[in-house]
Amino acid sequence: MKKSLMLTLALVTAVFGYSQNTTAFHLDETYTLKNNGTIYLSLHDAGVSIMGENRNDVAVKIDYEVTTKGIEWGSREFNIEVTNQDGDLHIQEYRKSNKGLVGYSSSHYKVVIKAPYASNWAIKGDDDNYTINTIKGSIRIVADDAEAVLENCGGDSFYFDLDDGSITMDRATGQLTARMDDGKLTIANATLETIDYRSDDGEVSLQTTVGPNAMFKFIGDDTDYDIVVTRGGGTFTIKHDDGRIDYDSNFRLMDKEENRLVLSLTGGRGKVIISGDDIKVNLAAKEAR
Repeated sequence: MKKSLMLTLALVTAVFGYSQNTTAFHLDETYTLKNNGTIYLSLHDAGVSIMGENRNDVAVKIDYEVTTKGIEWGSREFNIEVTNQDGDLHIQEYRKSNKGLVGYSSSHYKVVIKAPYASNWAIKGDDDNYTINTIKGSIRIVADDAEAVLENCGGDSFYFDLDDGSITMDRATGQLTARMDDGKLTIANATLETIDYRSDDGEVSLQTTVGPNAMFKFIGDDTDYDIVVTRGGGTFTIKHDDGRIDYDSNFRLMDKEENRLVLSLTGGRGKVIISGDDIKVNLAAKEAR
């Protein structure tokens, strides 16, 4: 038995070999984009940096390397296709692998894109990390197991659909739509007009004004909300089953039922609705009313 095992291992080593191999893809090009055009980006397991600049074109730099060491067999294919369609830019990753490995592998996958301030973005990914800086157009992210940090992004339309991910923003204006399962949404210095948030097992940390026309809807089970109103006010309606609701002295109790609570905050006519089972809500006003 022992001799047979050693013979089999020797045959595997002889057939496949023990080696170190590197699969690499590198791109450093500039592409045209129509005025206020959209960049469609589809990647997997990448570190992505997006920067808005005073420019009319789009600079794309991609470095992808996978290094393996050990006994391996099969093949691995990787490619990035960049196309211009009706003035918009499409950046699409293609990969296929039937490679087997007895050993270990390491990877490096970095994407840097410099685009016009006013560019719009439609991003699709899986297990990516995004840093998006100084983009003034709309931003749409649909991803699994992803983290995105938006800094100084001054657009007025944001759409996030994440499963097991997080979104962090240092400002937000206009409209925000979020669909998040097991996700975390953190926004500071928001002046949003509408929020449509739906989640399951989520976490929301929000600092925002509540303007006279504000309409915020938060719907989700097993979700924690920490909301600080920096300016404005209005009516806060909380519908819950098995929930915990805390609010500071700036909020006035208007109505209370077993599974429903209505609060009023002086300073505006906005509407905030929070609904869900097993939720925790903490409301505070930054300034005394």
